[in-house]
Amino acid sequence: MNIFRRKQKEESGFLAKVLSFSSSPPRKGTADIIRSYKDMPWFRAVVNKVAKSIASVSWELYVVREQGKAVKVSKIQHASHNEKIKLYKKKAVELEEIEEHPLLDLLNNCNSYMTGAFMRQLTQIYLDSVGEAFWIKERNNLGVPIELWPVPPTDVVDIPTHNKPFFSVRLGSITTEIPATEVIWFKEPDPENPYARGSGIGMALGDELATDELAAKHTKTWFYNRARPDLLISGDNLTPADTERLEQRWMSESKGFWNAYKPLFLSRRVDVKELSQSFSDMELISLRKYERDLIIQVFGVPPEIMGIVENSNRATIDAASYIYTVNCLIPRLETIRECLQMYLVPDFDERIIVDYVSPVAEDKEYQLRVAQSASWALTINEWREMMGKEPLPDDKGDARLTPMALLETRGEQTTETLSYKSIKSSLWGEEEQIKRWDSSVNLWLKRENQWKRELKKYFQKQQDEVMDKLRKQKIGTEEVLFDKDEYNKMLNELAKPLIIEVVKDGARDTAELIGFDYSLFNVYNPHLQKWVGNRLDLIKDINDVTIEKLRATLDEGIKAGEGISKLANRVSEVFSEAKGWRAENIARTETLTAYRHGNGEVYEQAGIEMVQWWAALDERTCEECLRLHGQEMTVEEYLDNVDSIHPSCRCSEIPITR
Repeated sequence: MNIFRRKQKEESGFLAKVLSFSSSPPRKGTADIIRSYKDMPWFRAVVNKVAKSIASVSWELYVVREQGKAVKVSKIQHASHNEKIKLYKKKAVELEEIEEHPLLDLLNNCNSYMTGAFMRQLTQIYLDSVGEAFWIKERNNLGVPIELWPVPPTDVVDIPTHNKPFFSVRLGSITTEIPATEVIWFKEPDPENPYARGSGIGMALGDELATDELAAKHTKTWFYNRARPDLLISGDNLTPADTERLEQRWMSESKGFWNAYKPLFLSRRVDVKELSQSFSDMELISLRKYERDLIIQVFGVPPEIMGIVENSNRATIDAASYIYTVNCLIPRLETIRECLQMYLVPDFDERIIVDYVSPVAEDKEYQLRVAQSASWALTINEWREMMGKEPLPDDKGDARLTPMALLETRGEQTTETLSYKSIKSSLWGEEEQIKRWDSSVNLWLKRENQWKRELKKYFQKQQDEVMDKLRKQKIGTEEVLFDKDEYNKMLNELAKPLIIEVVKDGARDTAELIGFDYSLFNVYNPHLQKWVGNRLDLIKDINDVTIEKLRATLDEGIKAGEGISKLANRVSEVFSEAKGWRAENIARTETLTAYRHGNGEVYEQAGIEMVQWWAALDERTCEECLRLHGQEMTVEEYLDNVDSIHPSCRCSEIPITR
């Protein structure tokens, strides 16, 4: 394995003194405790339950963005999962999830022999058993970790010291030295010596495990050989010959199924004494039950999780899962998360934040109480979801029932919605405006999401091509860039059907509003098709922007003498931006522009000559839109303004029919 790529970090003077003592091999009994996982039922049951729960948790990557640029924020990187969620909800930071990254692939597919879940399960088994686990990094020629290999703690025969900053690891029949930077050491602290080997729960349970094992073995020998007879037979004046004859007769006439309960008649006095011993006499059942309960309690696992419910009720059973995840799983996940953040993330990009999907189940009883206190705040589909039912088809489940007259209202009333309604209500009825706005918002969101999905796939294809060229060590900037003409053609094929569909949406809505027969609208008229062609030419600027961003950052990296790994990080950053806020901005701009153009086309075909520009008046309204607000213009002028307005414009228009 190529594992000697990293330079050992210098130690402080204090640490040098602390680590100057002799080596630290595995603790005595480490192998026996690990073996107990295979041999002892209750120890395995608890350790396996916890390990599989930890292994089933998904891992995620995030980055903090400030003004669209990824930055490193140590406070967020080392914050617990719950702290990150609180900061995010308070909008103290802008967290963006990284859905595709080599580090994420590595965590999910650790090596060619083990899945990520298998390796996490094995790691937790080691941590709970002996208090430490080790991963060895295998790097490619660029120095980037491509595989992670677990090593049993018993095979780590020595840990780094000041004079020998290496782990001594037994690999098969040989022992090799591996730099400390190439090993991730997960460890539960030993308070007696925090600089030495880890200390696991299994070690604390050493005597209990031994006691339970001996009790199990004693029970087993009970059925094989108890080293004593069940009966003692004696008599006065019996010679050895008499005893032998009595034994033969006793065995022949009393042994076997057919001789059961058959009497034996003797001519002289013989004493028979039964030697009895039962499990209850030895209290083995109570002993093993005590050891079982102690093992479970030390691990912090509620008995209900292990199926022990003789002293439980519905309330304790429901609470057991929450207690288990919060008090048992979360602390273990935090230990793993912190190690990954400190010892694996820097090998890829120090700005990355590693986190896990919380296994804590939602408190459904609390949610239900809150929902009942404001039942009108939830849609029908949201209520159906709480009941475990499927949503209603189409938009039927988006309705809410208000307390007074149980009237249906649809859509989310955002700040933009309220602003739009307030400025339109004086011209048209409130109800008509609500319906029009809600219908428009739902269509916009639907089309925006279609745009974003297609654009993310499109940008991902570009990224894969650029990264593939970079891996082939094509260092020149122009050699790495994608073929713009080819991708312009692909973009045209992607965008054209989306634009036409949104134009039809806008035309259909406007036709319904003004009472125009939508069947008379022709989306393929030469005038409209010419506009679509012009819009497609403008959209090609997307590729120009991407290429310029790639060219600028790669030129900068090459001039700085950066290797393939760092250049790859630069490429990833460009496309992370493209698949993030750029895709969202493009999707919103193209959706709203095409929608408004559909409005204008219907106005022209319906003979409406004038419209009035209305801005979405709120704190986000720009000066340009505010300048146009309330102005009357011809439909032709309106369409010209629609094409030239700034990206993500939220303004609309009102037809003038006087």
